[in-house]
Amino acid sequence: MQQISDMDTRIIKGLIALALLAWAVLEFIQGHIWTGIFIVLLAAIAVLFVFRSIRMLMAFAQLRTQKIDKAKVWLNRIKKPEYLWKSQQAYYYYLKGLTDGQTEGMAQAEKYFKKALGLGLRMNYDKAVAKLNLAMIALSKNRPREAQTLITEVKKLDNKNMLRNEIKTVNDALKRGPMVSHRKY
Repeated sequence: MQQISDMDTRIIKGLIALALLAWAVLEFIQGHIWTGIFIVLLAAIAVLFVFRSIRMLMAFAQLRTQKIDKAKVWLNRIKKPEYLWKSQQAYYYYLKGLTDGQTEGMAQAEKYFKKALGLGLRMNYDKAVAKLNLAMIALSKNRPREAQTLITEVKKLDNKNMLRNEIKTVNDALKRGPMVSHRKY
């Protein structure tokens, strides 16, 4: 059986939303106002799911509870991320960077974080986390200038000082000088 792509599900969800709206109009015409209102609410939920990927929402939920393996399972169910909306693509690569950084290694995570930033993460905190991870990767690859530049950008983005300890850790490592890493990326 052929897998249904994210593009196909988006089209199906859109058709369901249109069908619900048509049904709601029919109910209003027949004078069933409360039924029509209820169906309009159902259509609104269907429209919401056209613009949000269920798999992405589940991956975020798993990551929030520190279940990285389960988050990876949900992300791996997205076969063609290019079919996601642009902002969802950015968060797909952001989540891939976070999960792969924990399990696969930093080289792959670096690629994903750069792609996420290039596509445009919406929230400053997410941009700061991505750049902080890139700074740590740059530091581990003996690129202190790049790490310092990224840390400066993280400080600007982290207006609530939620990453204060992590920034301090990277700054302390920068002050100690070049790191010698024997790990292959």
